This record gives sequence, structure tokens and C-alpha cells, in this order.
Amino acid sequence: MGRKIMIDYDKLEKIHENTMRAVKNAGIVPNNSSFIYTSNKRFVKKGVPYHIHYTYDYKEYYMTGGEHSVTSRLIEPFDKENKSNFTLYANNYGKEYVDMYDVIIKPSPSDGDYVKGTMTRYFAFVRNDPTKAIVEVDEDFSTPLYQKFNLQWILIGNPKEIYLKNQKNVIRISKKYPNITKVLPNFLEYFIIPEKSEDNKIREKLGILGIKRDSNNNIVISNPNQIGNPINQTNQGAGATNTGTSNTSGGSSGGGGY
Repeated sequence: MGRKIMIDYDKLEKIHENTMRAVKNAGIVPNNSSFIYTSNKRFVKKGVPYHIHYTYDYKEYYMTGGEHSVTSRLIEPFDKENKSNFTLYANNYGKEYVDMYDVIIKPSPSDGDYVKGTMTRYFAFVRNDPTKAIVEVDEDFSTPLYQKFNLQWILIGNPKEIYLKNQKNVIRISKKYPNITKVLPNFLEYFIIPEKSEDNKIREKLGILGIKRDSNNNIVISNPNQIGNPINQTNQGAGATNTGTSNTSGGSSGGGGY
């Protein structure tokens, strides 16, 4: 019966998610007593190639295979005293180091952006692994581990025009950063349907909503036909003159009726 191979897939996946840098074809096991498998502590045979993962928490992980595959296994040096320069550097607790990994924050449009009608959106991806997903970040995001780029995003205007303009911007920049299409599938993101103001509602009722104003903000009507539905007015007060057809049923005050 063959020996059962133990592979900690969950741990390998977590290492990959937390990888800051990976070195392919980092080396070959020099002899039968220099490396052991982390899962069962058995020695790794001489001649097995390995690659190395460096993580954001300053850890170093060796895995079998010149490049990662489904059969890669986690290994470690048998001689714990024989530490790499990276491990010695990371374990030097007497020093202070600057964290190279910045916090990822996706911002929302500000009131000022809506006043301008546009906003600048920022995106980033891992420099040494372009296959990883692009993430949206804020303007202050800064780390040597990521490359950042930006594009302009239309916020207000005609919905159809906004859609086409944002789509055009995404298509243009996707020629250089193809994965951006996965981050920006909605070309009307952040678009808000404007509500009618009370002033516009009143002007609409008066039939003067579309009429332009002069430099003093006065409504100028050069053509009466501009008014949509003028308000009907009826004079019913004392002394009002009836301009309709009159019907005289009596004679003059001086004569009798016929």
C-alpha cells in the first residue's frame, strides 16, 4: 500500500492570499537531510526543486516545485539555525520597519464631485503578479508593492450620455489594464436621478419652465406662443364688464313693453 501524501490545502491557500512576493525556481534540495515536509516531518529527497513565498507579515515559506501547482507541498529547512537572510531580517526585533502594505479603501463621490460633475477614480494591482484582481483604492493609497492608475468618471448629465462616456473611458484604459472591466461593469455607478426643485415645479405649472432668463434673471417672453398653458382668469368683481353676447328682454326706460 502506497504512502499517504498529506497536503494542507487550506494553509497553502492562505499563504497565497497573503503573498507579497514569490520567487520561482528558487533552488534545488541539495541533499537528503536539508529539508523536511512540514506536514509529516519526513525528509525531502535530494534534487527536488522548490520555490519561495514571502508574505506581508514578513514570513518565508518554501514549497516544492519550481512553480506552484496542485501537487506543491510545504517544506522547511531541517536545520533551524541555518536561516536565510530574509528570515534573519524579519526576526530582527530590535529594528522598526515600515509596513509596505497600505490599507485598501474604496471611496465614494463627494459633494464637490457632484458639483463638478466628475470624479477621479483610482485603481491598483500587484506589481509582480498582473493576473491578480485590480482593486479600487483612494487617492492616498501608496505602496511599492502595487502599481496605481486612475480614470475620470462622469457623474451627472443625460443618463445615456453618461453611460456612453464612462463606457468609452473603460474600454480605452482596458487596452492597458484588461482586468479593469471586471471592476467597472456598471457604467452608471454613482449616477443619481435629479429631483425637481420647488421652483421648477412652480415654473412648470405656470408653463414657463423652458423659457430663458436675461442677465438680471428676469423672464423675457418675445413670443407669446412660448407659454405652454396660460392660466385662465375670470373677472367676477363689482363693476366688471361682460364682453359676451347680451340679451335685452325689456324696452327703454321711457316706454312700455310690447
